[in-house]
Amino acid sequence: SLLISCLTRETGDTTAGEFIESWSFDRTDIKQIQKLHQEDGILDEHFYYNYSSNGYCELGNRKANEIGRKTQARSCGNGLTWHILNDTLYINTLEGNYSYEMDNYYNGTSYMHNVFPETSGTLTANQAPWANYSFSKIVLDDKITTIGSYAFYGLENLKEMPKIPSHCYKIGEGAFMNCINMNGDVLTKKVFEIGDYAFANCSELKGKISLGDDALATIGDYAFYNCGFKSSLTIPTSTTKIGNYAFMECKNLTGNLTINDNVSSIGEYAFYGCISLDGDLKLPYALKEVKPFTFGNCIGLNGRLWLNDNLTKIGQYAFFNCTNVTGDVLLPDNLVSIENGAFKNCRSLKTTLKINKKLNYVGTDAFFGCGNITNIDNSEAKSVTIEPRAFYVSNSVTTKISTPKETSFYEYNYFGDNRIVATY
Repeated sequence: SLLISCLTRETGDTTAGEFIESWSFDRTDIKQIQKLHQEDGILDEHFYYNYSSNGYCELGNRKANEIGRKTQARSCGNGLTWHILNDTLYINTLEGNYSYEMDNYYNGTSYMHNVFPETSGTLTANQAPWANYSFSKIVLDDKITTIGSYAFYGLENLKEMPKIPSHCYKIGEGAFMNCINMNGDVLTKKVFEIGDYAFANCSELKGKISLGDDALATIGDYAFYNCGFKSSLTIPTSTTKIGNYAFMECKNLTGNLTINDNVSSIGEYAFYGCISLDGDLKLPYALKEVKPFTFGNCIGLNGRLWLNDNLTKIGQYAFFNCTNVTGDVLLPDNLVSIENGAFKNCRSLKTTLKINKKLNYVGTDAFFGCGNITNIDNSEAKSVTIEPRAFYVSNSVTTKISTPKETSFYEYNYFGDNRIVATY
């Protein structure tokens, strides 16, 4: 059967007016419905309909100014239709054997990608059909399984974050991007994938964010960039990848950041500028590399930094300007490289820094400004290159350097402009 939403009274604008009624009927019943409503005086001889195999139907009256005007149960996916009523966009499902996947759309801009990435389902080369309508709410049927790429992109009049359907497993690229006035909570229960830019620049999203417990695997690039969430953040146990810039500039995220041990990839700048996160920061066990600027400028972190045992590389400026991280930092035994500026301006670290056997590179400014590192122990080092100013603080800071007696490593200037290469 087909759901027909039809017959609106004139409202004086170009959008759908007041909803009167809907029918669910087989194609063979159309003539009977036509006859019935002509007898009721709702329709006259100008009544018309259109039917096609994709579930698109419309009813209406050509005398719109006298009786009403046509509206449509318009298709927006597999088994999905949409209509607008009383300042609300409704995405409804049809009865039948459907996947209930929304269509994917293209927002028409090219600044993010030179080529639109491959996506599942149908990709239309235009904006979503409701893009030029005005409404402040969206109601999504609970059977919907995917929210299409750029489906609600740039809806500046949207005021409320819609409830994510419980059957939804994917939120597409840019789905809610630039909905700059949308407020509320983001609660995803069974979502497996959150696409690139899905909620990017939704700065008024000032509720809480809950990513479920056991479904979410991937958080895309820029997925929550510049969102206004005022809550703590827990990355679910099912998640293995957090994209580049995923939570960058989420300045109101607060409390401890909890990242489960199964996360093996965290992108560059992923949490950069999350200035209100506090407490300890524990890196997940599966993580082998901290990418550049990943936790840079997280000035609110005021507990201990726990580096996991599997870590082999700390990228450029990974913890730059985490000025309140305190306590000892134990460099893992498997750590090979600490890149330029990795801990620059982490001035509250208070530790004896022990360089392990595998560490072979410490970049320029790696510990620049870490004035509370009072002891550097190289007694177990084998071969290490230390770039200029790796431990530079000021001429007034005295740092003890523990080295084997048979070397002259201590004669080199850790704090100057010369590279140090020490081999044992």
